[in-house]
Amino acid sequence: MSPEGHIEPDVIERASVEIDRTKAVRAGFREHRWVPAVMILSDIVMLELCLYLGWLTRAALNVWLPIPLYFPVYGGITAGVLVLPVAFYLMNLYPGYGIGDAERLRQQETGIAIVFSSLLIWDYLAQDGTWSRGILLATWLYAAILLPISYAYIRRTLIYFGHWGTPVMVVGARDAGASLIRKLNQDPKLGLRPVGVLDHNAHLVGSSVSGVPVLGTLARSSEFSRSVKICAVAMPELNGAQLAELSAKLPFPRIVLMPDFGTLQSTWIMPRDLGGVLGLELKKNLLLRHNQIIKRILDLCLCVPLFILVTPLLLFLCLGIFVVSPGNPVYRQTREGAGGKDFQMLKLRTMYPDADERLERYLDENPERRLEWERYFKLRDDPRILPVIGTFLRQSSLDELPQLLNVLKGEMSLVGPRPFPHYHLAKFAPEFRELRRSVPPGITGLWQVEVRSDGDVALQERHDSYYIRNWSLWLDILTLFQTIVVVVSKKGAR
Repeated sequence: MSPEGHIEPDVIERASVEIDRTKAVRAGFREHRWVPAVMILSDIVMLELCLYLGWLTRAALNVWLPIPLYFPVYGGITAGVLVLPVAFYLMNLYPGYGIGDAERLRQQETGIAIVFSSLLIWDYLAQDGTWSRGILLATWLYAAILLPISYAYIRRTLIYFGHWGTPVMVVGARDAGASLIRKLNQDPKLGLRPVGVLDHNAHLVGSSVSGVPVLGTLARSSEFSRSVKICAVAMPELNGAQLAELSAKLPFPRIVLMPDFGTLQSTWIMPRDLGGVLGLELKKNLLLRHNQIIKRILDLCLCVPLFILVTPLLLFLCLGIFVVSPGNPVYRQTREGAGGKDFQMLKLRTMYPDADERLERYLDENPERRLEWERYFKLRDDPRILPVIGTFLRQSSLDELPQLLNVLKGEMSLVGPRPFPHYHLAKFAPEFRELRRSVPPGITGLWQVEVRSDGDVALQERHDSYYIRNWSLWLDILTLFQTIVVVVSKKGAR
């Protein structure tokens, strides 16, 4: 106050900033406490459904493996499977904000395996096999498939209605903070919702970073620690000692440090205490021989029965291609494989035999389309595509089916970076091409299921790099499931 008793203008301004600051946090996002309860209830309902399906499956097999099935006996199993939500809760999967899809799938399947194995052991040791092992095993199988699908559907619904996530305070208003905010907003499945930014520079208060308001300096962080539990420090200019000092002062229960590691992998990293010094252990999974064997076994176990199943369809599609455009219905093209070794990739032919000449003629006549071709290596209304059958094969991705033979021969994998033509690879940086050569190419990949034909060269490089550096068996399984969804929905197909 001034001597005359009037409130000074700067005091009024500071008070309004305080009010706006509180409103901004609330408007940014407020965590819904009932979300874990919804997820637990969903898992309980789904588990009982899996048990019922397991009982029906065992009843159907009773013709060949007859045993008496008394419904009251399975009251114990009904209660026993409810141990699984407890296990998920202890594994912090409710709601599990900040856990990536592949890691969540790994934890879910691990929890399911532990619980059902324990139930089988309990029944054998404590109950002399009173429960049906067939029902338990069938329920285990259904739970392993349906629980992750149910979770994904519940999460998608919560995202749609704006109820999924927890507020995050970002420390750092420079480029690193802006980049972090953009990435978190682009991936709503993580559930980390930036609501505000804090920075050393008081002059930035009242501005915004990637649409998120700068609410104050670091000295005011305690004002937000009750409503925001997670803080992400995006200040790569600080050294280790400065980060340690800053993290000790910040009052948030969970602090995530975001140092500048460039393109370093982001999963399968373990912190190590090296005599009081923090170390990070990186697992390059695809360089481990046993992981390469596991990946190859997965390819063969899925590829062999699938190839036998689709052989009649392949013959029918070959006939359709030949009717529209006489000639060999199977197209071969030299592609670069693992170790830089070329191989002949197989596809059902979706273009005219003189496709290259048609393309050059079309681009000469329509120079405005050349930029689209050079950026995506795809064209809408491509003049090379065969009418009807070619469009159908590309939209359904059935033209990729002959590559199952490439997988059987070991030239490709079911999941991996796509084997692009050499003119496409020439657009990539030499370092990225070398990274691609470290793994076998795949029929499907992370880029295809995330952006498919809608992604340019930069997006292809980003997604393929992430897959190679962060590979796991769970990421492969997740990508295969997502491929089915993408193909059925025809997302990004051309």
